[in-house]
This record gives sequence, C-alpha cells and structure tokens, in this order.
Amino acid sequence: MFKLFNGCVLFFLIVFSFSKGNSQLSKVHYIPPITDNGTDSTTGDQYLYISTPSNSNVAYTVTSIGNPLGITQGFVSNANPVEIPIGSGVSQLILDYNEIGQKVDNKGFYIQADDVVYVSVRMNKDLNNSGTSYFQAGALVSKGMAALGQD
Repeated sequence: MFKLFNGCVLFFLIVFSFSKGNSQLSKVHYIPPITDNGTDSTTGDQYLYISTPSNSNVAYTVTSIGNPLGITQGFVSNANPVEIPIGSGVSQLILDYNEIGQKVDNKGFYIQADDVVYVSVRMNKDLNNSGTSYFQAGALVSKGMAALGQD
C-alpha cells in the first residue's frame, strides 16, 4: 500500500512539473528593480536577455519604467536571441543603497512582445570596485503573466 501511494505521488509530481514547464514564456514581462548590498561589492555589467522558441521573428519592445523615452525595439527569433546592455552599478535596474526600503516607481523594465518570449536579467559582480567583473554572476528570470497565478 505504501509503495502504491509513493508511486501515485511521484506520478502527479512529474505530471504537474511538465504542465508548468513553459510558465516563463509570455508576451508581457515585468522586471522589478533589485538591490545591491552596497557594502563589499558593486553590481557590474547588466543585460536583458530575450529569447523565444519561435523560428520566425518576434517583435519586442522594452520600456524603462519611469523613463518613457527609454524604449528599445527590435526582433528576436530562436536562432537570434538578443542581449541588451542596461547599465552598470546603480542603474535603471539596481537600487541605490539609500533607496532600499523606500517606495520606488521609476526603475525596472516592462517588456512586451508580439509572441511569447523568455526574458532574463544577467549581471556580473565587480568584486574589487575596479570596473572589471571577476568570477561572479547572477540572473533573474521573469515569469511573465503566469506569475499572476491566473493561468
């Protein structure tokens, strides 16, 4: 009886893991501002990475929140993902140490596309505050509209 129960639980876990496997695909993504600890390291180069499973070109628009003139448009396809540099150190993505704990409505990114895309943020850490990134990196992946929990 115990083996049957474990088998059923394992079966449902596998089925549900495949059903949410595309939850990061969406036509709309929001990248919120994030914090840097501001003490022993500084966030180095930052990039938005946009890709899609589509073989044809997919039009996208990246809007900087709080900066309506900060708009980037282009096309992405499965064979040609896009990497957009978005700054270094305190930027449109990274909060200044004094902004932590405050209401911030002028940073982050809003990404829209004509078809489903993946969006992630990639960054390096400047471990010695020299402007050169060494051996550390991080990433943030947007869940798109699936993050609302309504799909």
